[in-house]
Amino acid sequence: MVEFEKSFSEKDWMDTSARWSSDNGDKTLRLDYPLTDKSVIVDIGGYIGKWASEIYCKYGCRLYVYEPVKAFAADIRNKFEKNARVKVFDYGIAHINTQAEISVIAESSSLFKGGADVESVYLREGAEVLTEVMKDAGVKRIDIVKVNIEGAEFSLLEHFIDTGIISKILNLQVQFHIFVKNYEYKRDSLREKLSKTHELTYDYPFIWENWKIKPPVEIMSDKLVIVKTESDKI
Repeated sequence: MVEFEKSFSEKDWMDTSARWSSDNGDKTLRLDYPLTDKSVIVDIGGYIGKWASEIYCKYGCRLYVYEPVKAFAADIRNKFEKNARVKVFDYGIAHINTQAEISVIAESSSLFKGGADVESVYLREGAEVLTEVMKDAGVKRIDIVKVNIEGAEFSLLEHFIDTGIISKILNLQVQFHIFVKNYEYKRDSLREKLSKTHELTYDYPFIWENWKIKPPVEIMSDKLVIVKTESDKI
């Protein structure tokens, strides 16, 4: 694979991280959505369930949490043990169904890093899982899909776009990572494709960004149909 020139450095990442902290993004941007207790959220890369807990406490919405590391998934299950509105699954989400090895490094656990503690994990194909979620929840779309999977986000989002399941996601909250080969080129390519159906609501490069589906929209069968309103004609 050709190596592309990088313009976003580790120093840029540190500066962006500091700006995110200064803006209190974890307590504001990542939680401030027009949700209700009927909203459906998918958390891909749940770790120990901190964000899942916070978003649930704020809205009481229905949550589907996916975490492939067994010990972390068990922690999340314990947190929501008596809560039927939160479903926890001890496998990961990817662009294909496969078995893989993950280096267990706390919140940095990754398929793309080496480490002494390695665990075999099962990954399920993303579009298939999201379709199951919508069927189980009785909805035609998912309010938020949060993705933080330490490098595997690039192939997963490409899969979401290629399969068309991206049109069922109202908000995509994603963290891209800089340790993957050609990370900047891959992110730019995905963002160009995402911009056809979604628009950025906040953007802290390689920290967190959110893509909201372009309004107004109507989901019909497997196609995304843009609906013109009277205000659009003025």
